[in-house]
Amino acid sequence: MGPYKRGRRFGNVEPPNRLAVRPVTIVQHPLFGPDPVVTICTSCGKEVTTETSRHTSACSYITCILSIFVCFPCFWVPLVCPWFLDTIHTCPNCKDTMGMYSRFN
Repeated sequence: MGPYKRGRRFGNVEPPNRLAVRPVTIVQHPLFGPDPVVTICTSCGKEVTTETSRHTSACSYITCILSIFVCFPCFWVPLVCPWFLDTIHTCPNCKDTMGMYSRFN
C-alpha cells in the first residue's frame, strides 16, 4: 500500500495540526501624560517609572509668534511655561525614549 495507507500521507506520522492555538501576550502601554508613569520598557524589559523632560515644540514657537501681536511684553511665556512644552518620557535604566506627550496634538 505504500506510504498512503489509512488516509495518512507519511506512514505513521500525523499531519500537523493547523488549528493549534498559541498564547499571545499583549502589553498595553499607558497613555503618556505630563507626569511620570510606571510601565514596562520595550527595550530592556524592566518595570520602570519614566523620567520626564520638557522640550519646546513647534506649537510653542507658533504661540510665541502669535503672542507678539497680542501682548508683546509676554511673547516669551510660551517658551518657558510648562503648559506649552512637550513632555518626553525616557527609561531611567537604558535611556531609551518610550513616548511623548503634547497638549496640542
